[in-house]
Amino acid sequence: GWTPAELGSKVTLWLDQRDQIAVSGAYADWGDQSPGGTSDFTQGTAANRPVAGVTLNGFEAPSFDGTNDSMGSGILSNFISASGYHVFVVLRAVAIAGTNGTVYLNDGVIADGGAGWWGLYLKDNGGAYEAHGFHWDSGVKEAVATGFVLGADCLLEWSFDGSVIRCSL
Repeated sequence: GWTPAELGSKVTLWLDQRDQIAVSGAYADWGDQSPGGTSDFTQGTAANRPVAGVTLNGFEAPSFDGTNDSMGSGILSNFISASGYHVFVVLRAVAIAGTNGTVYLNDGVIADGGAGWWGLYLKDNGGAYEAHGFHWDSGVKEAVATGFVLGADCLLEWSFDGSVIRCSL
C-alpha cells in the first residue's frame, strides 16, 4: 500500500489512522507516519485525551471534546520559524465556539504552535462558518476560507510561503 514516505523528505509530519494507540477508550499516542517518523502526538493526561470509536471519511479518528482535549508534539514549534509550510487537515466539527474578531484568541483551534504564532482556527461568524489560517512574523498574517459546514467531512488547507498566508476549504 501507499505510504507518506513516497512523498519524500519534505514531509515532516503525517498523522493518520494507521498508528493510533488507544488506552481505556481514548488516544494516548498518535504515531507520525512521515519518513522521519519521530514526531508522535501524545497526551499524558488521561482526562485530556480525545476519545476513540468515531470515524471520519470511513477511517478511525480521534474525537476532541472542544474543552480540554488535546494532543501535541514538539514538531509544531518548527513551523514558527519556518520560511514556508503547507498543511492539510481532514476534519469534522459538530460545533464552533469561536465568535471573536479576526484575530486569533484561542477559540476553535485545530492546530497552534508557540502561543499563537501559527495555526488554524474555526469561527462562527453569525452562522457563516469560517476557517482562519494565521501566521505571526512580527505581525499577524491571516487568511480566511468560507463555507465550512458543521457535521460534514472537510479538507482544510493552509500554507505560508514566507510572506503570504493562504487558507482554503
